Amino acid sequence: MSTLAAKSGDSLKYDIYNQMAFYYVFRDSIKADSILRKNIKSSSSKISNAYSNSLLNNTLGILKAVHGDLDSAYIYYDKSLAISASNDFKDLQARAYNNKGLGYWNKGLLSRAQEYFFKSLKISENYLPKDPKHIYYNNIGLIYQELEEIDKALVYHLKALDDRKKRKLIPEQIASYNNLGICYKMKNQLDKALKNYNKAISLSDSTNTYINYQSINNNLGNIFVETKNYNKAIAVFNKAIQKPSNGTLDKIAQHQGYGNLSYAYLLTAQKARARQFSEKALTNLQENPDFLSSSATVLHAASLLKAISGDLETSKTLYDSLETIRVNKFSKQNATAIAEYETKYKTVQKEAALAQARANLSKQELEVRKKNNLVYGLVGSVFFLTLLGYLFYNQQRLKNRQQAKEFELKNALTKIETQNRLQEQRLRISRDLHDNIGSQLTFITSSLDNLKYGMKDGNDTAKNKLSELGAFTKTTINELRDTIWAMNKESISFEDLEARLGNLLDQARNSSKSTSFHLEFDPKIQKEKTLTSIEGINLYRIIQESVNNAIKYATAKEVTIALSRKQNNLHVYIKDNGKGFDNSNQVAGNGLLNMRKRAQDIRGIYTIESSLGKGTTIILELPLW
Repeated sequence: MSTLAAKSGDSLKYDIYNQMAFYYVFRDSIKADSILRKNIKSSSSKISNAYSNSLLNNTLGILKAVHGDLDSAYIYYDKSLAISASNDFKDLQARAYNNKGLGYWNKGLLSRAQEYFFKSLKISENYLPKDPKHIYYNNIGLIYQELEEIDKALVYHLKALDDRKKRKLIPEQIASYNNLGICYKMKNQLDKALKNYNKAISLSDSTNTYINYQSINNNLGNIFVETKNYNKAIAVFNKAIQKPSNGTLDKIAQHQGYGNLSYAYLLTAQKARARQFSEKALTNLQENPDFLSSSATVLHAASLLKAISGDLETSKTLYDSLETIRVNKFSKQNATAIAEYETKYKTVQKEAALAQARANLSKQELEVRKKNNLVYGLVGSVFFLTLLGYLFYNQQRLKNRQQAKEFELKNALTKIETQNRLQEQRLRISRDLHDNIGSQLTFITSSLDNLKYGMKDGNDTAKNKLSELGAFTKTTINELRDTIWAMNKESISFEDLEARLGNLLDQARNSSKSTSFHLEFDPKIQKEKTLTSIEGINLYRIIQESVNNAIKYATAKEVTIALSRKQNNLHVYIKDNGKGFDNSNQVAGNGLLNMRKRAQDIRGIYTIESSLGKGTTIILELPLW
């Protein structure tokens, strides 16, 4: 090929050398580097070779990225972009932007990666009608998938699939069906996920194209685990650990298959088989430490097996490794980057509006001055002193008005910036609660359910204890969701509060079938009136604690919650017909003290009335109007 290149014209020669270098990128990096550098130097001597020079720099960037030198890769991508921009090589610009996006993706900078993928797509859509856009659609969809913005991910995966069908790209269609299945599973739409995984496998079998075949079988098996069809799951996972008949062995997918089989056998109480595949997976992980990020199920199953066998220390070590994977996957850096991007975008919009307002004010002032000058010229020198005084007074008035407007604008901008910072804090804290504590509680609930299912023949005391722990954990998750609900809002309307209280009473009815619950909202309460997030969550928690006490301690048959407006105060009554207590001799417990403290925090007056055999009434007065 080098002989052919030597006999060809410049353009064809550099294209041949570029193809040679690309061939060696994955086989002999030193040779690829030598070919590229030599021809970059040669092609830079003539303006007519600018396209080839840009193409060769882009390939050298790919070589650096493939071998982990991302900083050098960006340098060569930028050289390619600079040449392409100055010569209007749109196809090479799109290609270089896409490659930069892939580099940022590998570094975990998802928002930067998305920025460059959109740049590639914009160039392709505006200037390159025949360019394969499925590449950019697919990459954008995968970034949204990692950020768990699933609705956006689905839009772009469906666009990628449509383009791949038009171009009859079989391997790429299989990958798209797999991506769609993953997204639908994340939305808990298991039927749609199953349908897309089956399409991917059917297309693989009918065309003898086995791209991602083992991974797809792993994904399909996980659907069967979710639906508790464990025998089907085990059959599919066994396909995932085998080399496809006309494909290559995917060692990472095989490793994940071992972990999936271990977990599936554990759920069917086949502990010996579960240990067999768990040991294979852990041995794999010791020999291939880079498999760690793909070992969530492996570590989950191994941790449970060690806990069952009584080796709690090893179980905790494995669980800590699992948490490391989760923290890395849902890194604060990506979440913060997206939140900051959105906040900055909104701030720029508001600042642009303020700048426009200033421009309009200056324009108005200029028009007034022109009118005044015209009047001055027409009236003449007779009224010179009078007009001069008038102009001075008018200008001073305009200046004062402008200063007042600018002061208002500065205050508005300061308020906007403060709100943005508060919103950033809310987003950061609520995301931390959801991603870290919420995911840990969900994992505990799932593990308790699985252990209970695996202990079919276990003693009743242990099962009951697991049920109690599961119920407590689910209650904690619900309370965490209530807290996140309040934190994510700057204000809470009475309609929001009414809906939330309705959900609370629905949960109470499920837990206490013999108790009747009533919620009464006075029509005088303005539905458009809002509470601050602090007022809303404290009011909700007081009512929640009162309802819980009525169920747990008062054994009430009827509980009524009534909210009404009396003059400028909100009155809240929580009344039950339970056994009551002697309020004069009762020592307040933590629940009652917490309610009183929450009322004080929102400037409320808290009163409790109770006597033996006559139920309990809690009254809260809150100044709102």
